[in-house]
Amino acid sequence: MATVMAGRRPVSAATPPEAVWSHTLWRPEDFMRWVISIGAGGIVLVVSWYVCAGDASFYRQIGPLDAALGGLILAGLGNAMWLLRGRRNIGERRRALLPDVAVARAIDEAVGELREFAVGPGVAVSADLHAEQRLLVAGDGLARFHRPGCALAAGRNWTGATRQAHLDLGRQPCGVCRP
Repeated sequence: MATVMAGRRPVSAATPPEAVWSHTLWRPEDFMRWVISIGAGGIVLVVSWYVCAGDASFYRQIGPLDAALGGLILAGLGNAMWLLRGRRNIGERRRALLPDVAVARAIDEAVGELREFAVGPGVAVSADLHAEQRLLVAGDGLARFHRPGCALAAGRNWTGATRQAHLDLGRQPCGVCRP
């Protein structure tokens, strides 16, 4: 079976075409639609300018001016559709890579309630448990710190420190786990 390089990973000939372009924001069809809409809008604009360039009468320039505005709108719509497609693909990737924030928060709250239930109300919890909950993680040279269970910190060998230590280093809290 033949293997071709697409981006950084080898892709076999049996791989569907969508998987080959999954590392880019736009597929080749999107690019062709964009080129066609920009090209058609540009051609209409140039032809309209050429038609009305030799006329000194304002009334004879209204038709080509309307056509030029139509070409400009066509090109603008092509750009808008291109950008919206890229934004939609970013949103789909984010949903695929990151868990739902509301669900993650609900799980964190449920785990906290279970700990309280298991220990019992009014019973002192060990200092180790509180210290474990206060430790936040971050990588060297990074601008944000996370809870240890954050999806953005999962699977990384980052060291833990207190919130104040991270703030002293100039780091900001993560926007997903909100430590």
